[in-house]
Amino acid sequence: MGHRALVAYRQPDGTFTLRYAHWGERLDAAIGPTSPLGGPAPPSDTDDVATDLGVERRNGYEPPVTTRVDPRPLDVGVSAVDVLDAVDGSYESLVRVSQSFEATAYLVCSLDPTGVGNDLVLVDPDDDPETLRGWYVETRSRLSAAVADGTLTPESARATLRRALSVQGTLYPPDDASFLRDG
Repeated sequence: MGHRALVAYRQPDGTFTLRYAHWGERLDAAIGPTSPLGGPAPPSDTDDVATDLGVERRNGYEPPVTTRVDPRPLDVGVSAVDVLDAVDGSYESLVRVSQSFEATAYLVCSLDPTGVGNDLVLVDPDDDPETLRGWYVETRSRLSAAVADGTLTPESARATLRRALSVQGTLYPPDDASFLRDG
């Protein structure tokens, strides 16, 4: 299963190049000076559909991406504020990559217990990001159930989740791009 990530590569002029990674799990550990795109993508049973079907590649068919981060930029020359504008709830993480290819992963967490809204925060975890991801999914599910059965209002569930996440790491609201400017 993929772990979608938005990857922001810092450029010498202070802007970012944005790329997409379908295989974002532990991507921050995989990116480095010798593997700026995170190394090879995991093998897939559907890697080359054209070959499997015995048809010629043409009419805009693109072969599968062979690295964990797609080398084709989503956007270039993006400001730190615009990086945050590009983050949405479909991403599991935002990975910031410095010019020296040091990568830091921030978890994308929706505060909406129903999963409908786009009230997001980014979390720089104090501990293992994958452990925090599991904790977050379970906690949000429990809060969603409490909203559904009337035990909590959506507003109190959001506040509870925000407080609980702040114990797990540093929170960055969608209007705070300061952490992107630091590295």
